[in-house]
Amino acid sequence: MKARILLLVVPLLLLGCQAPVPPAPSAPPPPVPRMQNAFNESDLQPYLTKGSAFIIGQAFLKTRGGDLKFGAGCKVSLFTATPYFEEWFDGEVVNETLFHKQDVDSLLQVVQKYKCGQNCVADGSGNFSFRYLPAGRYLLYCKIGSK
Repeated sequence: MKARILLLVVPLLLLGCQAPVPPAPSAPPPPVPRMQNAFNESDLQPYLTKGSAFIIGQAFLKTRGGDLKFGAGCKVSLFTATPYFEEWFDGEVVNETLFHKQDVDSLLQVVQKYKCGQNCVADGSGNFSFRYLPAGRYLLYCKIGSK
């Protein structure tokens, strides 16, 4: 009987001696996407003068439940609709794809140098306006809430 007990204890003790299984290596993070369109100064030429056009609107969000949330006090941003800005807008704003930091820094430098982006703050009802714009195509963005 003592031999049987000893035989059972030895395998149990050996199980406690196994080395821990290392975790599976995690996959490397996906590469950060780069913008494909280069900035082209000639695309901005029509937008560099003061014009007589204007954009007036109201920022609001319709919830899944059908309620309206107005953009009261929210920042409204306006950008020229050149291929360079359209790529950034479609990627970062529409598809929530974050571009490489160098690309974003370059875009911000273009905005500062050429004054091709404007901001305003919506009033208590979400109303906003941009005035004295040259005629053309523009991209508007307003983030309402935390998402």
